[in-house]
Amino acid sequence: MNVPALLPSQRQEEIKRLLSDKQVLPIGELAERFGVSEMTVRRDLEVLAESGVVERVFGGARLATRVAREVSHQARLERNREAKLRMATLAATLVHDGDTVALDCSTSALYLAKALRDRPITVVTNGLDALVELSSSRTEVIGVGGTLRLQTHSFVGPIALASLSGLHTDKAFFSVQGLDPQAGLTDSHLAEVDLKRALLRTAREAFALVDASKLGVVALASVVPLDTLDALITDAPSGSLEGLQEQVRVLSVSEGRRNGR
Repeated sequence: MNVPALLPSQRQEEIKRLLSDKQVLPIGELAERFGVSEMTVRRDLEVLAESGVVERVFGGARLATRVAREVSHQARLERNREAKLRMATLAATLVHDGDTVALDCSTSALYLAKALRDRPITVVTNGLDALVELSSSRTEVIGVGGTLRLQTHSFVGPIALASLSGLHTDKAFFSVQGLDPQAGLTDSHLAEVDLKRALLRTAREAFALVDASKLGVVALASVVPLDTLDALITDAPSGSLEGLQEQVRVLSVSEGRRNGR
């Protein structure tokens, strides 16, 4: 098999990309893929290991733990990006000038933060990325402090919960890992679940941003019952929403219309 020759730097970038999809890659497999000797691959891995990008394991390599976390977060940002953009665009129309808006650390809420840039509103969030996104805008932003959770770029824990106590917001927007007619809205990390609940308690209105990939998924812990929401914003087609529309008002961006409860 003829494999196009790559410069060492190009080959090393491709190794990083491949390792983001697989936990471990054997040296022999990399050598065959690039059409080079195993010694050449070992030199590439040495360069990447010295820069802290990969860790050598017996017979191969894996992404360093820090880099793996970053790739995981980046993957979440890119996953179902178009759906999240459409949901954010719709959600932004529900926000009025002068509102105080609570956002969780989800990537869906981050896309909404981008849509709200420079609006004359106040945003309360525990999401590090949303804080950075809004820090250079004219939008007033209140950060929830606490323990930084690297996997989700979020602040959680007792300090975060205490900082939300006594706050009052107009609308809260959040996302979850799972949405099921029986189990409701669920998430797997208990500290994140506690934070989402605390954010929702500050708000007069609550909106869940849930893309179609999460339908039918049940994670570890329930966040809130579906019937406590003011609306569910989703890209799921109406045919997949059986059992949900009876419990919550659905705003669907897949059909460009709103389905009432």
